[in-house]
Amino acid sequence: MPAAPYADTSRWIDRALQDSAPVLTAQAPRFFERTSGSSEQQKLIPYTRAFLEELQFVLIVWLSDLHRAVPGVAAC
Repeated sequence: MPAAPYADTSRWIDRALQDSAPVLTAQAPRFFERTSGSSEQQKLIPYTRAFLEELQFVLIVWLSDLHRAVPGVAAC
């Protein structure tokens, strides 16, 4: 999904909430995460299986690097 203002995608997000078929992304969202709403009202962000897999991968890489840079961090 390309980056776009939330106002441009909100109707598609509303539709994705109601429809189990993928209407907003190539995969149907597994769940929707609510933003903090710090700048405006809270928004819903779709999380697909592919995005969750990418997120898991980058977190593993980041945590591995953190562990190498700060060896005692695992004991905290």
